[in-house]
Amino acid sequence: MSIRIATFNVENLMERFDFTEERGLGKARSRSKKDTRKNTHIIAHEDDARQMTAAAIADCHADLFCLQEVENIRALEDFEGDYLTPLTGLVYL
Repeated sequence: MSIRIATFNVENLMERFDFTEERGLGKARSRSKKDTRKNTHIIAHEDDARQMTAAAIADCHADLFCLQEVENIRALEDFEGDYLTPLTGLVYL
């Protein structure tokens, strides 16, 4: 029996701040249109990167996968739920 083991650096897989909800000490301060466009651009770029990362992981068809640069389990669970599971139909965690 052979086992395929893979490792992948997900490049700072971190939780993102959700500017649309109330958090912590109350609502996020109102932002200028320029700040909003900048945040939208950053999130869109990160989303594209996460989609490509999920596709690369799925294409490996590994039995055991080790990920590097994951901030915490919640970030990993979000990545799985938002990117891996919709792409593959599998639950990994």
